[in-house]
Amino acid sequence: MIQVTGFKPAGSSTTGFKHGASGADPDQVTAHSSAKVNLAPNRSDQLAAADVRLLELAHRVARWRWIVVPILAAIMAAYRSEAFVSSIDLHLFDTLGRAVLAGHLSAAYASPINQGGPLQLIAAAIVPLSAFHSGTIIALNISSGVVIAIASMWLIRCLRRSFALPSSAPHELTAGLITAAWIVGGYGVRCHLAELTVPVAWMFAGVAARRGRWAQAGILLGLATGFEAWGLLGIPIALLADQSSRAIRSAAIMIATAALIYLPFLLSGPFEQPKYRWPIFNGTLVHLLWPHATTFGWAPRLLQGALCLGIGCIMTVALRHRAGAIWLVPLTILLTRLLLDPVQIGYYWVAPQITLIAGMVFLRAANHARIAIIIALVGICSVSGDLGSWTTGITAFTLAATLGLAVVERRSGAIPADDYQPRVASLWSTGTSSTLMPTIASPSPRETLAITSGSS
Repeated sequence: MIQVTGFKPAGSSTTGFKHGASGADPDQVTAHSSAKVNLAPNRSDQLAAADVRLLELAHRVARWRWIVVPILAAIMAAYRSEAFVSSIDLHLFDTLGRAVLAGHLSAAYASPINQGGPLQLIAAAIVPLSAFHSGTIIALNISSGVVIAIASMWLIRCLRRSFALPSSAPHELTAGLITAAWIVGGYGVRCHLAELTVPVAWMFAGVAARRGRWAQAGILLGLATGFEAWGLLGIPIALLADQSSRAIRSAAIMIATAALIYLPFLLSGPFEQPKYRWPIFNGTLVHLLWPHATTFGWAPRLLQGALCLGIGCIMTVALRHRAGAIWLVPLTILLTRLLLDPVQIGYYWVAPQITLIAGMVFLRAANHARIAIIIALVGICSVSGDLGSWTTGITAFTLAATLGLAVVERRSGAIPADDYQPRVASLWSTGTSSTLMPTIASPSPRETLAITSGSS
């Protein structure tokens, strides 16, 4: 009788195998079984090592982001420059902005057609594009496109630093490519700087509010309102403060800042901005609810704003102690505004795209599904303004997806924003690929990948 040492079948009194009973040598059976047991880990280790090498390759490619992204942005900006030259809003903001700089404040809002804020007019007047030839305007549009794409990468870096996260080359490359491919071309069409500045100001105001800097948060929110009146919808972001008293003070400073921006224009002469009536586009939710209405004034705008504020407050309370609230709250407000808007124009979708791109800051390499969803939503937003009657459905779908991401964020047990620290090294959170090599040696690539790709 040959005994197999170290083997004791559970619930059986048999302690060995009888030689020849099964027609095979038990030593060979034991060796064969061990070989089968060891095959699976070896194969999984090879797959894990391949994943690590792929991520290392992504870091190497991302080193070229400061060259690749500007080139792509210049190409896309040049492709859309013809529409930029013929922009009506460009000439309107330029003309009124130069009047404001010349001291004629009463001219800014003498006609209700101007819905841009004072800061929007001043920014447009700094570079008087209408005084240049079309060739110069095209060159300026290309330059601004490159600046916007580079700024998106810096936005990612600044947001990560705000949460004590190291700079991430793949994050920055992804943001730059998406901005260059899907935002730069569409942004230059109408020259609405508010579509860029308002969401960025909202997100940094959220960071300031979570860190107890309620005055800074209020000033940022007030400046956002100075670009366009709908920036006032960012009031719920003040609720991200850790104390109700600070949230109230932040909201008060926001209103005071906005009042200081608009007050000189209110006192200088006729202020006709509230008299404007927007046409109701076919296929919008407003048209579906009121098919016989043709125009949309400021009274229903107030109702639209109240609904946006209500949904924004609910989202803020639900995600108050989650880092993702910094981008999910602004995105929900923006999409609700678009869903209830009587007008559908392509550049309206730039603000949600910027917010979605910033949302990738808080995702790690293991969040494959959420990364893919965000990139897909950015792509959907880039074409939503040109889908006609489909736009309302696409807007509702994007809002539903955002609410789904908010539910995942709330259930994930994310670290509070003011304590958000990288607990484990993340491959996407590493600035260089040299730090990846030591992780492969300990003790198996699959275990290493599981540790370094910890989900948020």
